[in-house]
Amino acid sequence: NPGTSIVSYGALSGGPFARHSTSQIQRRIGWIAVAVRLMALLLIVRLWSLQILQGAALRARSEDSRIRSERIRPPRGRIFDRNGTELVTNRPSYNLLFFPDELAGEWTFAQVAKLLNLLENDLVAAARDKSLPSFQGRILARDLTFSQVSKIEARMAGLSGLSIEVEPKRSYRFGKMAAHVLGTVGIVSPSEWAELKNDPARRFSASDFVGKTGIEKSFNDELTGTPGFRTYERDVRGRPVAWIDEMKPIPGQDIFLSLDFRLQTIVEEAFAGQIGAVIAMDPNNGEILAFSSAPSFDPDLFTGGGSARALQSLLTDPRKPLMNRAIQSAHSPGSVFKVISSLAGLQSGAITAETRVFCRGSVVVRGDRRHCHRSGGHGSVELVEALAKSCNVYYYLLGEKTGIEPLAKMAKAFGLGRITGIELPGEISGLVPTPEWKRRVLGEPWWPGETISVVIGQGSLLTTPLQLVTLIATIGNGGTRYRPTLIRGIRSPRSGELTRHPVRAVARLHVSPDQLALVRRGLYAVINEHGTGAAAKIEEFPAAGKTGTAQVIGKRKFSGEIPRRFRDHNWFVCYAPADKPEIALIIFIENGGKEGSHVKTRIAGRILRAFYEMRHPGGPENEARGGRS
Repeated sequence: NPGTSIVSYGALSGGPFARHSTSQIQRRIGWIAVAVRLMALLLIVRLWSLQILQGAALRARSEDSRIRSERIRPPRGRIFDRNGTELVTNRPSYNLLFFPDELAGEWTFAQVAKLLNLLENDLVAAARDKSLPSFQGRILARDLTFSQVSKIEARMAGLSGLSIEVEPKRSYRFGKMAAHVLGTVGIVSPSEWAELKNDPARRFSASDFVGKTGIEKSFNDELTGTPGFRTYERDVRGRPVAWIDEMKPIPGQDIFLSLDFRLQTIVEEAFAGQIGAVIAMDPNNGEILAFSSAPSFDPDLFTGGGSARALQSLLTDPRKPLMNRAIQSAHSPGSVFKVISSLAGLQSGAITAETRVFCRGSVVVRGDRRHCHRSGGHGSVELVEALAKSCNVYYYLLGEKTGIEPLAKMAKAFGLGRITGIELPGEISGLVPTPEWKRRVLGEPWWPGETISVVIGQGSLLTTPLQLVTLIATIGNGGTRYRPTLIRGIRSPRSGELTRHPVRAVARLHVSPDQLALVRRGLYAVINEHGTGAAAKIEEFPAAGKTGTAQVIGKRKFSGEIPRRFRDHNWFVCYAPADKPEIALIIFIENGGKEGSHVKTRIAGRILRAFYEMRHPGGPENEARGGRS
């Protein structure tokens, strides 16, 4: 029959059925069916896991791969002078971002580095930043040139995972001018990020620029804006195809300084080539009108555009341009301290207006011969003459009578020995030595001979330029000590409203008007009656002030020329006009030596002349007609 013939044919032809029985074939079919059922079961379990157990997470991940949300960095607040001149602003800067989750494997870092003329190792290191989640962009390169941005944009279709970010970059419009006031910015450090990441408003990211020095640091919170966000749908290559949402960033608050750009320019030009500091203050409220520490530096070097060589040069420069000498260098004030010594002597009763001393050029005090700066002596002098001519002998004998306590008490009344509280980081306090201080710090008693050094502004006494300009401003305004301030107001980016910074009087001198008037008379004579500050004399704008020279090391140690680092420091403080001051000024020349003793008063005279012409254009006659600006 037909069935038999087929089997027989298969057997005769040597087919597969010739070697296997029907039962074996059925067993194999059974195992195949079991395997198919197991595979189906595994597939069902996997589908259940993906759709039920992991469904929500996978749906969110799928949405993230289709939708990108980018943080928009806010511009920092700008910084202006008192008249609205913009000193610090922002400019657009272009960064190259890399999103690891979107890398499609169609390009390499070597190719990008070659395209943009960058170092491959730098790109790879930035891409491997473990501090950021994988979905957040890493900054591979900052501040790209227009040519670099064009090359990336032209090839963006083949560079999935790369994007161009626009970042507002800090720009200091006048280079080195007022650099120690304005300060610098830099990328958030790990220690800073440990604090800033907890900001309640979530304004910061680990790759942001924040204030590092100066006003940029002191007012970093006010200058920092609120970031924005943009959300958009993108294609498989990361290119935007549809915008979903956008929240614009809010800039930081604008800071208005008390500095006058015009006077600041004059000060820096007059002080060019010197090492030291110049500060001009309004003695009637403590506002700083000009503030210069020299040598200076360009803050733009710290915004990412400076070369490693340029930055290293700043750090290793022996002149220490990064030091803010106005608040971070403390030295003996020399004869400027005689202002305090005079008031302490009058208040303690050690001297009166009529007390006279005969100066022969030296005097023996407690067994030691002490010399005056004028070897031939000044002859018979009373207080006004002693101040005008800076007679050391007069003050040696004054110190012998007063002792250290009245001197220290009066110095502290002027704020010496403590920080002034100006809105700058890093201010140091200086030192007013006392017997208690010496016992506590050095474990030694106070020797009367040390008082003889302190009374003329030497010895352990240390002051900063800012402290001394505050001192002379207090004398000039009649005895009110104001906290020095650099801030006039802060402007809101939302309302545009300017909130004025309050003036703060911190102390009132407990000195009789007659005693203060006597000292002011001596300070007037310093400049206007052939005293030590005559080079600063301006007939129509008469000033009152005091010169000072602080010895660094005994000159007897050198037989030839004294190395600069061992030369005397030079001080000059003044206020003008003498009857009703509008400006208080200090000139400090570090290691200026003999030359500095002449230069300091000429620099002061130049600044006072410019200030007078700026405030009183046309002179007194024009002012009488109502022409004062």
